[in-house]
Amino acid sequence: MAMLRLSIALFVFALLLVVLATPAPAAERFAGITERGQLVGFTSQNPFALTQPKTVRGLAPGERLLALGSGSRGVVAVGSSARLYALALSTGRATAIGPPFAQGLRGSRFSLAVAPGSDRARLLSDVGQDLVVDLTTGVTTDGPGLRRERDGAPLRPAADMTREGSLVGVQINPGVLLREVVAGSTTMAQMTLATPPEIRLGEPLSFTLGSDGNGYVVAVATEMTRDRQSVMTVINPSTGGRGGVVSRSVQFFGRRISALTALGQVAPDRTPPRTRIVLPRQISAGALLRHRSLPLRVDSNEAAQVTASMEVRGRAAGFTFETRDVPGRFHFTHFAFTRREKAAIRGGVGARLRFRIGINDLKGNFRRTVRTVRLIR
Repeated sequence: MAMLRLSIALFVFALLLVVLATPAPAAERFAGITERGQLVGFTSQNPFALTQPKTVRGLAPGERLLALGSGSRGVVAVGSSARLYALALSTGRATAIGPPFAQGLRGSRFSLAVAPGSDRARLLSDVGQDLVVDLTTGVTTDGPGLRRERDGAPLRPAADMTREGSLVGVQINPGVLLREVVAGSTTMAQMTLATPPEIRLGEPLSFTLGSDGNGYVVAVATEMTRDRQSVMTVINPSTGGRGGVVSRSVQFFGRRISALTALGQVAPDRTPPRTRIVLPRQISAGALLRHRSLPLRVDSNEAAQVTASMEVRGRAAGFTFETRDVPGRFHFTHFAFTRREKAAIRGGVGARLRFRIGINDLKGNFRRTVRTVRLIR
């Protein structure tokens, strides 16, 4: 019974993913760093669907990337050794730009705010460190820090920079949007930030401005810390209200994202995933009922949800699914048969067992196939 309840709960979650994955007219593309320090890509079409994680190479031993930005020389990153890197997204190779920062790093959360096409950035931390970074040489100078307009209180937002060079940032608990009153003034006006009322957000917090005019807030869903899930909230960076399509303004990742940067708009994905399905020519009914797992293997070139339903002699004989947030191999090890399905399998020995397999790439693109095998004792 417990396994059945788990299967039902997972299926409900799967249906939610399908609803959230309805195709969008356009998508913002991102590069992100997971909490394990791996480089991933995703789009606003469904951030749950990540590219294959890459190990970042070229860092010092034990070093991790803490912040990402995109400027005149492409994607740049700040490492925990207090050094600036040029980051090649296609290979995951990090190339040092200049020596380590003379000031070192203070804090645990960092933002690299860069105006599009700029060769300068602001590195801001959650303890108030403010560095002006030359993206060509890696040289840093101390910045003045950020202050709230109404009372001069220090601010420590996750931030990015507009095309005009103004800082925009967010803080949570309570949620506020902060905008520089005049570019370069470091004085920030404060507005209310629209955060999901049903989800309490926590650190790590990251923020980036998209080329589509939206702001993207990524924070941890603190009530799901066991699952270590981050949530992306789309906002209007001028008002702090919800941005983009309302039904897609709050979306979950399958894991924790510690930093991200927007890379520009891309056409929505309309192509079904490429897959390879492997099934044996025959399956033992006894082994199927004893082990509650299927000798079915599906390889997908994209993150996906794979469903598999079985029938024998026209009778339902079971259903299962698996969801992965990265490309790879799907195995089916959670299976709960009803009494009728068990009876159908026992009574179907010698007949053909039909599999209906569906692959959904979580962005509204489907591939379906039917396979049959012989059911033996």
